[in-house]
Amino acid sequence: MCEYNCETYINFEFKEFKPLYGNGIELFLDRLHPANLDKKLVPSYHFKIRVKNEIVGHLNFRAGDSRQILNYDGHIGYEVLPQYRGRRIAQKAVKLILPFVKEHGFRSVVLTCGPGNVASMRIIKGLGGKFIATKNFPEIASSGDTTKNIYQLEL
Repeated sequence: MCEYNCETYINFEFKEFKPLYGNGIELFLDRLHPANLDKKLVPSYHFKIRVKNEIVGHLNFRAGDSRQILNYDGHIGYEVLPQYRGRRIAQKAVKLILPFVKEHGFRSVVLTCGPGNVASMRIIKGLGGKFIATKNFPEIASSGDTTKNIYQLEL
């Protein structure tokens, strides 16, 4: 049995996405992931982040709700390659994608990070994310990272 509205995600229609530019970065669509009901995965968009023709990281937007999203993964995830960190690239990329997230009907999103990930906490707080709780979910963690700080970002 699904823990979210299966019909909504089975019939999910991906929106057209044109590359976004701003604050010295480009965000472009890399691939789409349809819902996978067997794995309880919501539909998602995977973007690449480019700076001066170099791929410097990626960003995911998970366009739905599930226990995993709300308590572990969050709606938006990001990673910047180590050599490009410290330049607020992830924060700029998230800001760029927020209007697209709103187009999907979201009024707020969940962002998460490990309790020891100071850089990610700074990004989330810089975006205006409000701390909700620290949660431990060993049964859904695939990376061995079982504890997450949960933040809510109003759009």
